[in-house]
Amino acid sequence: MKKKLIKNSLFVKILCVVVAGVICVSASISYIIINISKNIFTDTYSDSQKKIFEEINDELYDFHGELVKVINSVNSHRAFRLFFTANDLSTKENFSTIYSVKNQMKSALSTNTYDMSVLVVGLNEKSYFNRSEILTMRPKEILNMDISKKALENSKTIIYNYLEKGFTSSTKDEGVIVITKALNLKDGEPYGIIYFTIKEKDFEKFYDYFTLEINDIVLLNENNEVLSSNKKENIGQVQESFRSNIDELVLSKELSKSYNNKKNTILIQRLPYCNLTICGTVDNYKALGKMYDVSKIVLICVVITLGILIGIFLIVRQMTRPLYLLTEKMSNVRNGNFDEYIEVKGPGEVKELSSTFNYMIKDLNRYVNELVKAQKEKRKAEIHALQMQINPHYIFNTLSSIKWLIWQGSNEKSISALDSFISLLRNTISKTDEFITVEEEIENIKIMFYK
Repeated sequence: MKKKLIKNSLFVKILCVVVAGVICVSASISYIIINISKNIFTDTYSDSQKKIFEEINDELYDFHGELVKVINSVNSHRAFRLFFTANDLSTKENFSTIYSVKNQMKSALSTNTYDMSVLVVGLNEKSYFNRSEILTMRPKEILNMDISKKALENSKTIIYNYLEKGFTSSTKDEGVIVITKALNLKDGEPYGIIYFTIKEKDFEKFYDYFTLEINDIVLLNENNEVLSSNKKENIGQVQESFRSNIDELVLSKELSKSYNNKKNTILIQRLPYCNLTICGTVDNYKALGKMYDVSKIVLICVVITLGILIGIFLIVRQMTRPLYLLTEKMSNVRNGNFDEYIEVKGPGEVKELSSTFNYMIKDLNRYVNELVKAQKEKRKAEIHALQMQINPHYIFNTLSSIKWLIWQGSNEKSISALDSFISLLRNTISKTDEFITVEEEIENIKIMFYK
C-alpha cells in the first residue's frame, strides 16, 4: 500500500512531468538549432562551392584554350600538311619539313605550362612526337584505337578520352586523359589526328583543392564517362546518377545548378566549350559534423539537463516532502490517533495546511475529551437515578422483614439483619462510583448470605 502511495505520489508525478518536459525541450531545441544551422550551412557552402566551380571552369577554359591554340597552329601550318600527306618527298625535303614541324610545334607550345605531351599521327602512318620518349605503340595501332576512330567521325570536335594506360614510355602504366582532334585539309578532309596526353593525376590538379573528406568531384565527357575523379574506382566508368540532372540543364539551357536533398548537395557545372561537365557532391552530414561536434553538443545538453533535473528534484522534494508528511499524519488520524501534530515548515501554502491541520487536531482532541466527560457524567446520572429507583423499594422490603423478625421474637436475627442492612447500605447505596472492585462485590455477597 505504501509503495503504491509513493508510486502515485505528487512528488513522483511532478518529477516525471518535469523530467519529460526538460528532456523534450532540450531535444527539440537541439534538433531545431542543428537543422537551422544545417540549412544555413548548406546554402552558404553551396554558394562557396559555386565560386570554386567557377574557378575550376576558368582553369579548364584556359587549358582548353591552350589546346585550341596548338591545334590551330598545327593545322594551319603548311609543313604539317606536307609531312603527313606527301609520300614522295626527297630526303632533303623530308628533313626540311621535319625541322619546320619541330620549330612550329615548339613555337605553338612556347606558352604551355601544362605537363602534357603532343603526338601527331598522319593517316599516312607517319608520326611526330614532341618529346624524346619512346612510343609503345606503332602509328597504325594508334590509328586503329577507338579514340582515333571517334576523332575521325567527329572531325570538327575536340574529344576528351580516358585510357587506363598511355602509349608512351612514361605513361604505359598510368591512367591518362587523351584529348584528340582530327586535322583537316582546306576541303575538310582529315589527314591526321593530334593527341594531347596528360596524366590523370596531373589533370586532377585542376580541382584537387575542391575535394575534401566531405565532398567528391567527377569530370564527365559528353558520354557521361568519368575522365577524372577523387574516387579513383569511378574513373573510366559511365556515371548514370548525374545523367538526369545534366539532361535537365541541357534542356533548360542552363550552365550550372545545385540540387539539395537531406543527405547531399549536388553541384553541376556544364562546360559547353569542351563538352565536359563537372559534378560535385557534398555530404551534408559529414560537412555538418565537421562544423559541429554533434557528440559534444549532445554531451553538453545531457550535462545541462542533468543539472536542471537535479535542481528541480531538490526543489520539488523540498516542496512536496511536507505534504507527504502531512499525508502520513492524516492517515494516522484516520486510524484513531489524535495526537499526530506536524511541524509547520515548507512553502507558504504547505505551512497554512500544516497550521490548519494542527488546529483541527487540537480542536478535535478538545471535542473528544468534552464528549467523553459528558458521557461519564451522563452515566453517573443514570446510575444515580437507578439507585434512587431501587433504594425506596429495597429499604421498604428489608425493614418489613426485620419487623416480622422482631414480632416473632427473634431478637438475634433481627439484630443481625439490621447490621447486614447497615453494611449493605454503606457499601452500595452510599457509593456513586460506576464500577466497584471484585473484593467489594464478594464482601457484599458475604453480608447478604452469611450473616
